[in-house]
Amino acid sequence: MNLNEDLRHIVDAQGLDCFGIADLCSVRVAVLKQGGHHIAGFPAAISVGIRLMDSIVNLLPKQDELAVKVSYRHHAYEVINFRLDLVASVISGYLQRLGFRAFPIPASKQVDDRRMCVDFSHKLAAHLAGLGWIGKSCLLITREHGPRIRWATVLTDAPFVPMVGRRLRQQTRSLHNRLPNHLDIGSADQALEQRCAGTEKSDEQSYNGGQQ
Repeated sequence: MNLNEDLRHIVDAQGLDCFGIADLCSVRVAVLKQGGHHIAGFPAAISVGIRLMDSIVNLLPKQDELAVKVSYRHHAYEVINFRLDLVASVISGYLQRLGFRAFPIPASKQVDDRRMCVDFSHKLAAHLAGLGWIGKSCLLITREHGPRIRWATVLTDAPFVPMVGRRLRQQTRSLHNRLPNHLDIGSADQALEQRCAGTEKSDEQSYNGGQQ
């Protein structure tokens, strides 16, 4: 049984644009702080993403127009979130039938009203899976589609082989090499985890230009 390949077939059948698997062991402290012991009890994360339609996003400069607001809210949030949640449910059910634990994280549901955040960072999972990096705006930036991707995550204890893109590792190293001398790679990674945990908001709080 090759879980990675089986999962790839499921993802391709659902028409997703991005897919990766992340090892969460190195960020357990940040995950524990944001989501608690239950969320931190999963050692791996499956990250899936769907690209937003350019024809919809390109209308954002006219976001004051009602038609643009309605179109963006419906197609870029409601429809995409439904598709992502459906795929996360399918993947979770598949893993559960194999005897593994699986916990789907909704594409956008706020669980902490005080901090206005979700219980796990989709951006952190996607970054650790090699799908992109987190920019100064705290958006997840992909090489192919920039920030125009929405994400969902499935936490699991299934023994997947983490999938981290080599090109992203090289790019991340290059970015780290341009950091000030007093900021080493370890502290940069820690700062990144804290930014992910502290800025992961639901759609209701991050509408005009936000991202999970």
